[in-house]
Amino acid sequence: MKNRLQWWAEVNDWIPKDQHGFRRGHSGVDNMTGLFLMVENAFRGSRDVLTTFLDVEGAFDNVNVDVLLERLASLGCTRRIVKFVQFVTRERLIFTEGATTAMRLCKGVPQGAVLSPLLLRTTFRSAWEAADPAEGVAALESAIETLGENLDSIGLGISPLKTKLIRFNDRNIQPGRQRIKIREHVVSSCSHTKFLGVIFDYRLSFKEHINYIKKMHLNNEYHEIFVWHILGITPGHSRSTIDAIRIVVETARSAIAACVLAGVLPLDLEADERARLYEIGKREGVLLDRNRTMERMRSLDDWQRRWTGSNKGRWTVKLIPDLKPWVQRKHGEMNYYLTQLLSGHGCFRAYLCRFGHDDLATCPSCPTEDEDAEHVLFRCPRFARERESLWNAAGQPLTSETVVAYMLSSHLGWAAVSSFASTVMKQLRIGERTRHAG
Repeated sequence: MKNRLQWWAEVNDWIPKDQHGFRRGHSGVDNMTGLFLMVENAFRGSRDVLTTFLDVEGAFDNVNVDVLLERLASLGCTRRIVKFVQFVTRERLIFTEGATTAMRLCKGVPQGAVLSPLLLRTTFRSAWEAADPAEGVAALESAIETLGENLDSIGLGISPLKTKLIRFNDRNIQPGRQRIKIREHVVSSCSHTKFLGVIFDYRLSFKEHINYIKKMHLNNEYHEIFVWHILGITPGHSRSTIDAIRIVVETARSAIAACVLAGVLPLDLEADERARLYEIGKREGVLLDRNRTMERMRSLDDWQRRWTGSNKGRWTVKLIPDLKPWVQRKHGEMNYYLTQLLSGHGCFRAYLCRFGHDDLATCPSCPTEDEDAEHVLFRCPRFARERESLWNAAGQPLTSETVVAYMLSSHLGWAAVSSFASTVMKQLRIGERTRHAG
């Protein structure tokens, strides 16, 4: 029923084109984008933007059902649709705890129901049409007054106490210096307000939003969710993937190598991809699987160029020169020891010495060579037995160019390298502790 009514509303232009949210091709993101672009364009022309964020008090709970049904009938809805809406709005019962009788609701639309936003917008239709955009304080107050009267006529009303006023400007005009009057209440301009989950400040710097996110990040209860969200991790990711990311993030690894080892697209590339998909969906009216695949391939190409040209994480670049086979693999989970071996950051003396955690960078068995990941994996005689076992499993000696290809070739290949990493890194860890204890 919701889809039928939505189609009818769009075909018959019930809803103004500039209204967004709960509409195909008219996301709430468009509202934020529109506000941002409006203010940004005004700043370019050295102009201010006086903006009010109005709150309709108890909007869903106070919809006048008679007005709603009359509106639907006047717009040409079939009798069947009108009767259905009448049923879902008037045939609702509420039971209070411990009560033996039910109370019938005679107004409002059910909050959380898929049909309710469209019904609310239908009720608002004439009120919004009568309130044209305004320029200047007097015109703004007049437009709000007209809107308030129109809402009063359908049983709704503006809440002045929840209304926010912001004078967006880049001329150091401080909050509080601008005022408007709504009915008998005076509303002063404020420094910021939250709009659709984003905090807009009067300078459009988003500093308040960043501080809010940082505060939430420091909140222990929110920390895990925040980190997963920033890294693009969802509960569907394996525990080992999350552990690998933690190992990488909590040490001194380069961010670009961290993302590669975890197989997670860098945040900025993820944001660009989502923006492109959003524009495609808005333009085409539908988002197909092939669109998602093409845009992901484009993101991987951008990531590959960045990876190849990076001067960080060069050991990992040497092992994984081509990202696509690694990121798109169907098997193989990262773990603590494998992450250390492939990143080169762990109990290697060359790495520890670089950060002042060891006196020497050289290998205790090979005084002419530094003890780094490459030396341990391919040359150090201390691990000859483990290396021979790995070479036998692979059927040939491995090099920095072939070791990851062997891992990706089969489950057994991955397990063999992972076993080597686990055994060797544990021995290196014991050696480090022994040196520190001595």
